Amino acid sequence: MKNSLLLLLAAALLLFDGFITTTDAQRGRVAYEDLLNINVAPALYLDHHVIPATEVNPENVMITFKMGYEALRFRRITSANRPAEAPSGTEFFANVNVIIEIYKDEDGDLRPDRLESIQHLERLSWSTTAYAEDFSATRKADVFVNGFKKTELVPGNYLMSVRIDLDGSRMRIQPNYRRFTVTDFSGNEDFPIHLIADDGVEHSAGKAFQLLNQGNIVWYGEDFSVLLHLPENTGDDLRLVVTEVERSGGDITRRDVLHEHGLSAEDIFTASSLNFRHDEDQVSLFAEGTGNEIRLAKVLVPNKKFPNTRFKIELKDGDDVIAKRNVNSLWLDIPRSLLNIDVALEMMQYIVSREEFQQLRRGSERDRKRRFREFWAERDPTPDTDFNELMVEFYKRV
Repeated sequence: MKNSLLLLLAAALLLFDGFITTTDAQRGRVAYEDLLNINVAPALYLDHHVIPATEVNPENVMITFKMGYEALRFRRITSANRPAEAPSGTEFFANVNVIIEIYKDEDGDLRPDRLESIQHLERLSWSTTAYAEDFSATRKADVFVNGFKKTELVPGNYLMSVRIDLDGSRMRIQPNYRRFTVTDFSGNEDFPIHLIADDGVEHSAGKAFQLLNQGNIVWYGEDFSVLLHLPENTGDDLRLVVTEVERSGGDITRRDVLHEHGLSAEDIFTASSLNFRHDEDQVSLFAEGTGNEIRLAKVLVPNKKFPNTRFKIELKDGDDVIAKRNVNSLWLDIPRSLLNIDVALEMMQYIVSREEFQQLRRGSERDRKRRFREFWAERDPTPDTDFNELMVEFYKRV
């Protein structure tokens, strides 16, 4: 069945090459050009990380950020402007300057429009120069400039504003501020959830876990892990729960539980301290020693099985929520037709009969989405994951 569908797909695309137009997409009640603006990668990936402060390592907050090359302002290298440190073989460069201002937000309701009239608590600055081999490299959304700044803050609520200058021009960021809490680690709530990219690298003095450094974004179809800081006193029912959520007006409505994992002895370990560690632009959390001062847990999140959606990660002790974090899934190279169910269904007229095509388009939006998923699920070469290679191949060609 799969092989015959692929042959039919190839024949259909040869037959209708160049035939799918904006008018066709508009029959699906949305112009194809409109879809180009739906899944745009953010200009700035911004995150903050909080660890317990110690006398030896008082810097307890790290702010990490990165920008895709397509968001930068590149200039061609000439004999007149060539930077002295420019690597050989590079044709373009971009200057980046990041300024972060941190404000105390006692009640968590400081309005961003008031920041001009009050004094910031701290001002952090960072700059670098990015290089690209050719023009096509300057347009990549999956090649990044990474940076970070560390600071020392007392427990409480804060607001940070971010400004990015690209060769003197201000980058437009929406929003350009973020609220965050510095935990005191003495209670049983507001504990951080760190998104990490690996299982940890063993060192003689401890273990380093590389931070994902993508803000609240994870790549669709790729598993990741979380590093959890556990309170001293917890019960025997520690669970990591991942729930799909959707926006309903201005509110977030809970939906299906995507994953639930009960923490076991294999997940939990202890350390003498938790520190920030960096190697060039790669930042890690370093669990040092084997003492019992800090209880940590590393848990895999099987994101390959999750739909391309928004979800909430919660660490629960029984019914009590110890830590929580909202995460957005991003599919950078998604075929644009998949961003709208009506457009996606419209494109299927080339591989199904007229009767099946009409049936797929009937009913409510929920019904159309259900039938769409069922159609492709029957033809999924890897049913254990949410990513459907055959469907993606079809829509990429369309």
